[in-house]
Amino acid sequence: MEIAGLILYLLITGYITLYVGQVLFKNGRHFLIQMLVREDLTNAVNRILLTGYYLVNLGYVFIMLTNHPPMRTLHHLISALSTSVGTIMLTLGTMHFFNIAVVILWNKLNNTKRVTI
Repeated sequence: MEIAGLILYLLITGYITLYVGQVLFKNGRHFLIQMLVREDLTNAVNRILLTGYYLVNLGYVFIMLTNHPPMRTLHHLISALSTSVGTIMLTLGTMHFFNIAVVILWNKLNNTKRVTI
């Protein structure tokens, strides 16, 4: 049961990480192009953000891999998976909203400087 739980955990969190990363990479480009204007710079920044996203999330997934309760029964397995995957999803969401807030703030500050010059 323990090995099955770990494999399930890695499959679920791996899929979520890859899927969300691709969605953010694809759709975040539109926001970045408005801020950075230059397409080559936008593409480079977008790839760097995606790489950082994957490193942080996969690192967190592996850290959480070692911090789970014993999974002796199906109930324990579902409980442990729910807690671990839910924690990772909440962390991803929090990071996303923080990044969006930083992008919006940076864009507002940058637009204010452009107008006053």
